[in-house]
Amino acid sequence: MKYLFIISVILILQYPAIYGQNTYSKFISFCNGKSIVEYNQFFFISGSVPLLSALDEDYNGIEIVKTDFEGNLLISVRIEDGDSLNIIPGDYFLGNYGSMKIVNDSIFLPVAYKNYYTDIFEQRVSLFNLNAELIQSFIYPFDNISLISDIAINPSGIYSVGKYSDMMGLTSMTLRKTDYQGNIIFDELFNGNNPSLPIVSDGYNIEQDGTGFILGGSTTYDGITNGYILKIDEFGQIIWDLEINNPYNDQNNYNASNVNILPIFTGGYVYTISFEQIGGLANYNDTYVVKIDENLQPEWSYIVGEGEESIKMIHNIKVLEDGSIIGCGLSNNNPALGGDAAMGWLFKLSATGEKLWERNYYYAPNAYPISNETLYLNDLIQASDGSIVAVGVYQYVYYFPLVNRLWLLKLDENGCLTPGCTEELTIVGIEDSFPDDGMLDVVEKFFTLSPNPTTDLSTASFYNPISRNASVLSISSLSGQEIQRVVLERGQRDIKLSLGDFSTGIYLVSYMSEGRILQSEKLVVE
Repeated sequence: MKYLFIISVILILQYPAIYGQNTYSKFISFCNGKSIVEYNQFFFISGSVPLLSALDEDYNGIEIVKTDFEGNLLISVRIEDGDSLNIIPGDYFLGNYGSMKIVNDSIFLPVAYKNYYTDIFEQRVSLFNLNAELIQSFIYPFDNISLISDIAINPSGIYSVGKYSDMMGLTSMTLRKTDYQGNIIFDELFNGNNPSLPIVSDGYNIEQDGTGFILGGSTTYDGITNGYILKIDEFGQIIWDLEINNPYNDQNNYNASNVNILPIFTGGYVYTISFEQIGGLANYNDTYVVKIDENLQPEWSYIVGEGEESIKMIHNIKVLEDGSIIGCGLSNNNPALGGDAAMGWLFKLSATGEKLWERNYYYAPNAYPISNETLYLNDLIQASDGSIVAVGVYQYVYYFPLVNRLWLLKLDENGCLTPGCTEELTIVGIEDSFPDDGMLDVVEKFFTLSPNPTTDLSTASFYNPISRNASVLSISSLSGQEIQRVVLERGQRDIKLSLGDFSTGIYLVSYMSEGRILQSEKLVVE
């Protein structure tokens, strides 16, 4: 498998303040954090590595991160070369656009590939073990599915929701079921209540609901975009569906997006939908959180940002056991001045729709959000210790390459970093920890040496089996003179080095592929 490696971060940005006994705000890696799952008392995070990342590569990648409850980085595994998943390097980029799921010690992750020349997406669901080692990928052909937004896993197979694009550029919400070998069981397309009209439909999320599933998406026809939610049985047949009408008088100037629906443990459903104003000097959003009963009748609704000239967009919500709702996303209280600036935003509603609290968090090398500086949250969970844990990204586009940092935020049950907080805006990370060039030092770790120091033998243990062509281990003096070279074969993992003839001193052991040094370690011979 190419370009699969453990990343050891030499410089990890951590805020100097100690906020609370079990709360923190940290930058822990170099990707856009997309989803988070607690499993076996650890946090697993998936993310996408942006083009022109701090690793100076010319293609995207995906990353899986594992931390403990204190936010300490344990594993960070990145795939940045599509050839490891049987596609052509350089012709594609890949990224994680959907939610990660973990079932029976296996990580299921939707992965997108885009061909630069044809501008066509290919989708796969990739399966990893808990060490983030790739087990297999299920290929979804170009002509059947364009973009996976979310997946659901049950004993009978894998359900994927997304959108399908035809040759005319029109899209449909698509649902695919495969078995655990990737064989397609069925494909279904859903287009709302006006299937005869030219439409554009998207699928956003899928959740299991009893023996069936509920799906959230949107549909556009005659220039008007509405929300669309439905329930299907395990065979993909519609049990009920509901179109969420655009509530504005000037409907053509508002687009519905980010539709998510979840079942509530006590009965009924809650869904969110954002309506974005189109045109003008700045775009503004109203986001609705709506509770409906089992008969699809509304019980209550809460409008986030009602009456404000602001952007408040929900990226994800979770329903807690008591029926209360937590959500995260981004906010910008002054988008006309802020440009691309945004803050991480969280909120909590009671089971009856009252706002319990709302928090904005901002990393502040500057005193207040400025244009081209973005901090937002993509996913959140309530952890087993009762805390709220959210994951997202910090981006600062003044730097080149683009600065992207995976942001991990752990709060108490009231959304506070410090107990008893009352403020809605909290500045985190007052100290500017970025170097002048905006890049952090990174060492790509492929292997370790043990024992070190040694007298005659040492073993180079690779984190993953050798998969690169023309790979060697070179042992040289500190002056650069090569003393020994070991040619590596595919599949090798532990390489024993015989050093009995070496003089006492310090040597460099370098892992090289196709003439490029990927990692060097000092080895002490006594």
